[in-house]
Amino acid sequence: MSDISQYAKERYSSEEMQSTDWSPERLSITKKWLPSTGKILEVGVWDGSIISHYRPQFQGEICGLDISMEAMEKALPLLAEAKSCDLNRDPIPWEEATFDAVVCNEVIEHLVDTDRLLEELFRVIKPGGRLILSTPNLASLLNRIFILFGLQPLGSELSLRRSNLGNPFRQPLRPSGHLRHYTLRALREQLVERGFQIEKLAGAPVTNKRGIRPIEKWAGHLCPSLASDLIAICRRPADSQSSPPRCAGEDTPR
Repeated sequence: MSDISQYAKERYSSEEMQSTDWSPERLSITKKWLPSTGKILEVGVWDGSIISHYRPQFQGEICGLDISMEAMEKALPLLAEAKSCDLNRDPIPWEEATFDAVVCNEVIEHLVDTDRLLEELFRVIKPGGRLILSTPNLASLLNRIFILFGLQPLGSELSLRRSNLGNPFRQPLRPSGHLRHYTLRALREQLVERGFQIEKLAGAPVTNKRGIRPIEKWAGHLCPSLASDLIAICRRPADSQSSPPRCAGEDTPR
C-alpha cells in the first residue's frame, strides 16, 4: 500500500471522522439521478450515510467499495456486497459492465491517477449506465475571494498535520488528503476525454456556517462554476466499447 493510501486508511478510520454531515443539496441530487432498480456501486462508502439517504427509494442491489473494510464497517448492513482496494494501485474488483449506476462522491480528489479511476469507472458501468461524481471546486466563489486576499483556498492542503495553514477561516482538522483540484471546466473536459457523455453539471454548498452557507447556495444557483462543490451526472454511451477512447498523443493504456 502506498504512503498516500495508508494515510487515507488511517484518516478515515479515525475517531475524528466518525461523524458525517453531507450537503443536503448533494444528497438530493444523488437521489434524483439514481435509477429505482438495478445494481449500484458506491465508491467511497465510508459510514454509509449517502447510501442510507437513497436506499428507501432503491429496489435493487447496492455494492460498496472503499480503501478498507474497517472504513465501511457501519455501512455493511446496507450492502449486498462490499470490497476494499487501493484505487491508487488496484483495478476496481468487479467485471466489466456490472453496474447500472456508480456513485463516486468526494473520492477523485484523493487519487494520484485520476484518469485511471475514470477509466475503471467507465469499465464497470453498463453501456447506457450512469455515473454521479462530485468533488470540491477550486474556483468556487469563496475560493476566488480567499485568493484575492492572499488566503489558501478551501480544499487545498499543504500539511499532513493541520488543514488550515494559510487560512484562519478553516477548521484546524487533520487534512483529508486532497491531491487534485478541479474547476468545472477541467472536470467536464476530463470526463468527456474518458468517454462519458455529460447529462448535467451542478453545484452544492459544503459549509454549515450561518453567514457563509447562503452565499454558497446563491453562487451555486447562479452558476455551477462558482459553487463550492461540483457534481457531474454523466453516462457511459450505450454503444460504447469496453475501454474509453484515448486522446491523441496519450500513452497506451496502463
